Amino acid sequence: CYMRSLRAIYNSAVKQKMTSQKQPFSDVFTGNKKTERRSMDKKDINKIISMPPEKNERLLLTHDIFAFCLFAMGMPFIDAYCLTKDKIHDGIITYKRHKTGQAVNVTIEKCMKAIINNYSRSESEFIFPLGQDEESFNYKAYHSALSQYNKYLKTIARKAGVTANISSYSARHTWASFAFKENVPLLVISQALGHTSTNTTLTYISEI
Repeated sequence: CYMRSLRAIYNSAVKQKMTSQKQPFSDVFTGNKKTERRSMDKKDINKIISMPPEKNERLLLTHDIFAFCLFAMGMPFIDAYCLTKDKIHDGIITYKRHKTGQAVNVTIEKCMKAIINNYSRSESEFIFPLGQDEESFNYKAYHSALSQYNKYLKTIARKAGVTANISSYSARHTWASFAFKENVPLLVISQALGHTSTNTTLTYISEI
């Protein structure tokens, strides 16, 4: 988008004979690429979710966070990263999207409770041990955790025999796709994802 704008400005300069270089964008892609599919089909998801427990603790943690995010109505990785005990009351997780500030309520199912209990530690306010800063949000630490998470997700997918692309976005887009296929109203899906507009939600389910 920025390159197209820059090209338009440059072409205006060419017309005004302000430059001798006529086509500096000849080898630059300025078109629109189709958005890469981020949701996964049920067969691939089942392969990953039903994998035997990993001996590698980091792979096991990555697997469980991915499953948790999927079960938690597509919770973004950043919100799982920031998830603390004080956001859990009476079997419900109440959190605000880090990106939009929208409030989201998630009922804790048995599969989610088992994961929470497995990782919750008395010495930390955070649910998942990802090296968070107890005092404030540390972007450097977060991006490091995100990079490692995506790396291990690809390892898990490979071991499960899944060839589809997988990333931190996959659980979120997959949940939205599953919900839509089960005839959950668009507005409900949008609220569950913490979107400020259903137009954003439509980009998730347009992959189907």
